[in-house]
Amino acid sequence: MHANARVCLQTSMLQSPTEAVIFPALCYLRIVKKNATLMQVILSIGTIVVGIISAVMGTYSSIANIAKSY
Repeated sequence: MHANARVCLQTSMLQSPTEAVIFPALCYLRIVKKNATLMQVILSIGTIVVGIISAVMGTYSSIANIAKSY
């Protein structure tokens, strides 16, 4: 695989959790605002935390793979 293609594929590891997990939970909290129940807020924040952890782990994995290939 070409090095530029590898970098592009691996940088998408950061975007995917952000777009698929974090933004919907943030938007949901923004839409419901003060009408959300405590359970909804806890689950949304938990989803955001899992998405951030996933993005960090994906980024670390991508950087490690890029560094290993050179």
